[in-house]
Order: sequence, then C-alpha cells, then structure tokens
Amino acid sequence: MSTTNHLINITTAFILMACCMLLNACSSGHEQTDAQYVVRIPADEAAKAKKETNGKQVLLRLMNESRQKKGRKLLHTDTRLMRAAQLHAEELNRRGMMDHKGSDGSDFVKRMQRQGYRRCYSAENLANAPSALWVNRMWLESASHKKNLFGKKYTRVGIGKAGRYWVAVYAEEMYDLVGDH
Repeated sequence: MSTTNHLINITTAFILMACCMLLNACSSGHEQTDAQYVVRIPADEAAKAKKETNGKQVLLRLMNESRQKKGRKLLHTDTRLMRAAQLHAEELNRRGMMDHKGSDGSDFVKRMQRQGYRRCYSAENLANAPSALWVNRMWLESASHKKNLFGKKYTRVGIGKAGRYWVAVYAEEMYDLVGDH
C-alpha cells in the first residue's frame, strides 16, 4: 500500500470514527428510539462523495438501485412530498438538530398534508451526513431506515437537503383529479 493510500485510509477512518451520525426513523403507526451509527466508507467511495453535485438526484438514484435489487417498485418524486421534505430539512438545519417533530409540533404526516398530500401509508427517514452516498449507506445499515426505504407500498418520495441534514418522505401514490404532481 502506498503512503498516500495509507494516509487517505487513516484520515477517512479517523473522520468517520470521529463523526457519529445520529439517525432517526419512524413510520406511520410506530416510533423508533434514537440511535447512533458509525458508517465506514472506503476511501474510493469517500472521494466520489466529495465530487457529488446534485445530492437529491444522486440519493434518488441510489435508493432506486437498492430497491430494484430487492424487487421493489421504483420511487418517483412528487412535488408535494419534495416540498414537505425540503421544508423540514431546512428547519432541522436552522435548529441544528435531528427531530421528526417540527418546532410547531407537527409530524411528517401533518407536513405532507399541509402540502396537499392526503394521509396514507407513509414513513420518514432523517440523516445528518455530508453526501447522498453516505446517507444511502447509513440507511441500508440501519434496520428501521432500511424498512422504510424498502417499503412495498411506497412508490412516491420527497427528498430534502439543507446543509448536512437530509429528509426522505416515502408514501403510497395518491391519485387526484387535479393532475400530475
């Protein structure tokens, strides 16, 4: 192993070990307790993550690749869910903390409804991470997040990102008479 690769591996391991990322997940009907995770990402993947320019699109692609491998339907974005997720990500970033409950006491279902998405089978994943690659990796290594990511009923998603805060809101497809979203 070259000295450069060795230094990269040591640096990457140190950064990842020093940065425990708080993840939280809940879905309709149950709550999960807070948990901390350390995710180890190989140096080559860490280098890719640093070059990431459109995190939301990258996360959608990674989630759909993972879902395809499990035989699940692809997730499609919905503007109402995207808005609900983005607003919550911005709030998390302003508050500097991870919480499924909004400062007004709202949960993700209420935030979806405010954007015009009717109550349905749904879930929310949160992450505090520097890139979509890390978010996807963390969610795949967490049983509760993975359950949400691979939910059989979910075909719609909203993804929000503000600073290092990421929000994904998963939901069933809703049909309405107003038109496509």
